[in-house]
Amino acid sequence: MEKMFARRWRNTYPHPAPDGVARIRYNRSEFRVMTQRRFCILGSIASVIALAISVFVFAAHPALAQGAVANLTEVADATNLGQEDIRIIIGRIVRIVLGFLGIVAVLLVMYGGFLWMTARGDTDKVEQARKVLMNAGIGLIIILSSLAITQFVLNALTTALGLGQSSGGGDAVELIDPFSTALGAGSIDWHYPRRNAQDVPRNTNISVAFRDPIDPGSIMNGYADNPTVTLPLREGSVLIYPTEGGRAAALSAAAVQVAMTPDQKTFVFNPDAFLGSSSANTGYTVELTPDITLATGTSAFTGAFGDGYSWRFMVSTELDLTPPTVESVIPIEDSTVARNILIQVNFSEAVDPTTASGFYPGVAPIPNFTNITATYGESNIVGGAWTAVNQSETSEFVSNNACGTNSCGETIYCLPGNEDISVTVLAATVSTDAPAAATPYNGVVDMSGNALDGNGDGAATG
Repeated sequence: MEKMFARRWRNTYPHPAPDGVARIRYNRSEFRVMTQRRFCILGSIASVIALAISVFVFAAHPALAQGAVANLTEVADATNLGQEDIRIIIGRIVRIVLGFLGIVAVLLVMYGGFLWMTARGDTDKVEQARKVLMNAGIGLIIILSSLAITQFVLNALTTALGLGQSSGGGDAVELIDPFSTALGAGSIDWHYPRRNAQDVPRNTNISVAFRDPIDPGSIMNGYADNPTVTLPLREGSVLIYPTEGGRAAALSAAAVQVAMTPDQKTFVFNPDAFLGSSSANTGYTVELTPDITLATGTSAFTGAFGDGYSWRFMVSTELDLTPPTVESVIPIEDSTVARNILIQVNFSEAVDPTTASGFYPGVAPIPNFTNITATYGESNIVGGAWTAVNQSETSEFVSNNACGTNSCGETIYCLPGNEDISVTVLAATVSTDAPAAATPYNGVVDMSGNALDGNGDGAATG
């Protein structure tokens, strides 16, 4: 409507437009600019308020805080209401608010870019787009700076008052999750439980998948070139502790057993005792330290990621007694597909990657992996590698039969041609304490050690 009006105006008035018409366009432009300025001001105000509230809450004297907690514990237990620390709740609110403002800033940047690309040489629109982008950029800088300052101030306050720990150390608990950028651009591919996962069962294992092969000796105590063994955790490499207890409450290295996949990329940590408590949810923190090294001998965490990696999750009061099932298989049954397709087995929950990853045929000392097999003809097993992906909820197969290269010069691997391929997933033998599987595992189990329910009847029978 504005463009049509401008055209009529230029045709109707050969001389400069009347003041009333000019002011209409001017006011619309000014309104947009004022909106972006208000966004910047709103971001600044919200950040200051968030910082002020956080400082007020976190700066309470520790003796008073401990007394209040002691007096309220009995009341909280009687009411069955949530007992989450109010400081952690406020910290989450701060991050949500600043995150929302960040989304608004990104949307404004996209809007400014759209205006610029569609300006078609119109100097007014180009100028408007420039102002939108400039104000959105300023707002984004303010938001990121506010989040960084809030993080720094809270860490400093909680460390000084004995309420928490800074990113550099201490025995108390961090109240705001630190930034961990090793996941994504860094050395970590995925981990289980996920960051900030809720209702994690007490009998869960913990797993970390790296992008590159790791020196097992930097994680497993006493490792001696046998990838199939389970060994105690190496002291100082990985810390697992109740978040409120801090590093001083970390599980002892001898109380955590470690296994790995044959490619030396994925490690599973199995605590000897159940995590948490049967009466209240318990927050846990896992820290991967710079002591972990790659198979090449260099540290797994370098440069901007040199401090290592950490994440948190919440452990419930319950045990996982539900066996996993196979949800689907790709390609779908009875379909005809290209030879270079990947085979994927999708499970109902995360499975232990050491039971869903391996090579066939194996190369000594790595044994043949037969927990999951793709076969053709008269029980001929297709050679290749099974790898746990998608937070270990999927096992993916790539054949070792090279059959060409793609447009990028990468090798293509193919399944046997003109053959019916069958996929079989073995369930681990069930122990006397079903659905828990007997060890050592001889089939697929979930992250709590429950054997696979192969026929979907709700029971693990091995």
